[in-house]
Amino acid sequence: MKNKKVIGIRLFGAVCVIMIAICMITQGTIKNEDKKPESAACIISGKTLQDICSSAKRIFDGAAAEKSNVADGRTDKEVWLDIMQTEQESESQRDENLIVKSGGGNNIETEYLNIDNKFYLKIPKNFKQLDYDTIIVKYSGDVPDIVYSNDEININIAISLTENRMRNSQIKEFTKYMENLFEGYTEIVDTNYYTVSNHNVGQIKLTADAIDTRVYNNMIYFSYNDKLVIVAFNCTDKLKDEWSPVGDFIIDSLFFEG
Repeated sequence: MKNKKVIGIRLFGAVCVIMIAICMITQGTIKNEDKKPESAACIISGKTLQDICSSAKRIFDGAAAEKSNVADGRTDKEVWLDIMQTEQESESQRDENLIVKSGGGNNIETEYLNIDNKFYLKIPKNFKQLDYDTIIVKYSGDVPDIVYSNDEININIAISLTENRMRNSQIKEFTKYMENLFEGYTEIVDTNYYTVSNHNVGQIKLTADAIDTRVYNNMIYFSYNDKLVIVAFNCTDKLKDEWSPVGDFIIDSLFFEG
């Protein structure tokens, strides 16, 4: 059974590599003169990532189900309760600072937006929410539920409100699982794990190769009503120095009311 599990995880990793390669090959470029979105986005920047997370979640759940007890005799539930009791929690406070400096020193004005009556994020005021038709042109396969972009549509905030079951207590291990999955296929810049108003949040920053550029991604995972939510900021690597501080500001602004 153990060998089958290892083989299954390796096969899944191989499938992910193929999916990423296909996505990179099919990724288009944006023409400034007509400002049309690319025909396909990097797999990590939108809801195609949800496909990876969905498959990873199935393997993750399967592996967890096969573990009946840990070495010290405790059940998985007892382990999770122990983990949760030892985590430091940060209070969710609405930060009214809405101005962030880009890497080049430009002031970017943001505003708090309520995302599907679930949580808040600071979004640059000059970003527009893409309509469904534009989203399906930009992203292949499954698409994010909500996308905010600049005029050129090369800096994006993609939000996926998935139907994948994910308990709050699973986020830490799931983030480690995803980190191990991406390791070797992409350049992982940083990982983090923290809590915001009792919501555990996993964070992965990475840079992935595309056919004619590299794409920087700053993504977080968390559970809302026992469903997986993915928020991803991404831009081309050429814009990373200028926009990654803004991406950090946006991701760090996650706020839950009540």
